[in-house]
Amino acid sequence: MTCEEMKPLLMAYLDGEIDTGDIERVRQHLAGCAACRAELDAFRSLVRETQGMRIREPGDEVIAAFWRSLYSRIERGTGWVLVIAGALLVLAYGGYEFVRNPGMSVILKVGIASAAVGFVVLFVSVLRERLKVARVDRYSKEIER
Repeated sequence: MTCEEMKPLLMAYLDGEIDTGDIERVRQHLAGCAACRAELDAFRSLVRETQGMRIREPGDEVIAAFWRSLYSRIERGTGWVLVIAGALLVLAYGGYEFVRNPGMSVILKVGIASAAVGFVVLFVSVLRERLKVARVDRYSKEIER
C-alpha cells in the first residue's frame, strides 16, 4: 500500500474507526514507512492538544445583543420594503392619473413628476455606485461572508 493510499486511513486508525483487516495493513505499512509514522505522531499530538479544548459559550448579553440586532435588521428591512412598495404604488397610480386626467392640478402633477424623477435619480445613483465598486473591490469576489 502506498503512502497516498494510507493517509486517509491514518486518522481512522488513530480513532479506532477501521476494521481489523485495515488495522493490520496500516500496522504493516507503518513498520516500514518513517514518513507515515511521523504523520501519525503528528495526528496523535494534534489529538492530545485538542482534547482539552472546550468551546466557550457566549454570555447572555452577547446572545441578547445578537437577537436585538437580528430583529432590528428584519424590522428595518421590512419597513423599507413596505415604504418603497407603497411609494411606488402611489407613484404608479399618480402617473396613471397624470396621463389620464388632464384636469389634475399643476401642484399635484409637479409633485408626481418630481417624485418619479427622484426615484429614477436615486436608482441610477445606487446602480452606478455598485457597478463602480464591483470593478475595483477585490474582496467582494474573493471573500465569503
